[in-house]
Amino acid sequence: MGELADQIRKHAVPTLVNGLGAVLTVALAQLLVPMLSSLGSAIPGIGVPVNTMVTVGVILLFFYFLYQTIRHLAPIVNAASDLLSELVLGERDENVRTATYNLVLAIVAILAAVLLSPLVVPLPGLGAVLSVIVLVAGLGVGALFLVKAAKGYYSAFKEKMEELSERLAEWAEELEERAKRAKEEKEEKEAEE
Repeated sequence: MGELADQIRKHAVPTLVNGLGAVLTVALAQLLVPMLSSLGSAIPGIGVPVNTMVTVGVILLFFYFLYQTIRHLAPIVNAASDLLSELVLGERDENVRTATYNLVLAIVAILAAVLLSPLVVPLPGLGAVLSVIVLVAGLGVGALFLVKAAKGYYSAFKEKMEELSERLAEWAEELEERAKRAKEEKEEKEAEE
């Protein structure tokens, strides 16, 4: 069997389970934290509100699931990018592998920021400001990974894109030449008549 098929068989289920765990953790926190904050109870001895401790625990659990998702997704992405570079370039290219991995990290960073941002709002004091910081930071990191991915794809496929543009230019020249010949033939026929 192929490398990609083997990696999918080995890592697809753990990737999906961990990704679903991350999403369900955030969804469960969205249900639990408001109920706990309405109770107003604090942990005896340290005086920290229960909803704050649950929020911190959920964030840590979310990062655990996120790490596991990325860990299991990496071999699938690497095999898929190797296959892509072999199909397009005829050989494995490290730039394609790195760019694809950066693209996946950009998507994960943006999704993590969007999922985590509402979780930190209930934190006392700086919750709203921290939520905006998390969102902006996640989007910024995602944008940086997207730029790195675009640069990697460009450097990997630059030669192929130049070949394609040269073929298009030759095709355009051929069309222009045909049009010129057709015009000359038309003028010759008019001159004969």
